[in-house]
Formats: sequence, C-alpha cells, structure tokens
Amino acid sequence: MGSNPTRGTDVATLSINEKFFSQWTSEMSYVLGVIAADGYLGIKQVGKRGNIQYFLDITSKDFKLLKKIKEAMKAQQKIGIKHRGRKKKSYRLQIGSQKICKDLLTLGIRPRKTFTLDTINVPEEYFSDFLRGFFDGDGSVYIYKVNGTPQIKAKIISR
Repeated sequence: MGSNPTRGTDVATLSINEKFFSQWTSEMSYVLGVIAADGYLGIKQVGKRGNIQYFLDITSKDFKLLKKIKEAMKAQQKIGIKHRGRKKKSYRLQIGSQKICKDLLTLGIRPRKTFTLDTINVPEEYFSDFLRGFFDGDGSVYIYKVNGTPQIKAKIISR
C-alpha cells in the first residue's frame, strides 16, 4: 500500500453508512470523539467549474483504531499508509461523502478544527463514549512515582 490509500479508486463511490452521524449512539459518539481529536474535515473546490469536494481524513499510528472506525461505519474504503519522515509511519482512512461531512459540520466539526472547533453538544448519556474516542485520538497515560507512591497522569493534547 502506498501513501495514497485510494489510488485508482474514487472514494465517493465506495459504500459506507452515510447515516452514521445522523443519530446519537455509543459508536457514533466514540468515532465523533476520535474525529474531534485527530480527524480532518476537508472541503475544497476542484476543477474549472468549482465543484465542491467533501472528505473526511482520519490519520493514526494505531491501525486497529482505524479498523474499528471503518467497521463501525460499514466503510469499504481502504486504510492506507502515510509516511512522515523515515521512521514515522501512520495509517489513514479517507472517506469522501458530502452527507457525512455535512452531518459533522452540523455537529460542530470544522475544517481546520485545530483553530475553529465549535462546541460539540454531546448528550450526557453518550459523553463517556465521546471522551473515550477523544482520548484514543489524542491522549496518553503515564505511570510514575512521586516519593515512592505510584501516580497516574492522563493527558489529552489537541494541537
């Protein structure tokens, strides 16, 4: 697999559950959390006519995480490999769907979300799923000792 997971394939023609973000569920909330932490929503004009192209890109070092998302969304899209430098390898799932992207916009996900993430009003019953996804997307846990006492430090970083 090269760095382009969709080479020779139009991501917009592959099957996916386009209603995935239309209704709150535990799975939807979890995936929304991952996207809020580590996803990229792209909207761009292409071609001379200025057609609008919508796509979602989720990149992670964790292949199993992307596989879990792919299965939850019933996506046929392939998970590709993305190289950053010589030794930094990550995986990427790209989804071209206007409906999914518009649903994400409605939920508060924005292009360039690092600088423009809106408030995401997650229903209380699904907040733990959303937080778990956000943590899986951009969190880490450290265990260390202070004066001989084990300490646990959980950290969420969103750049």
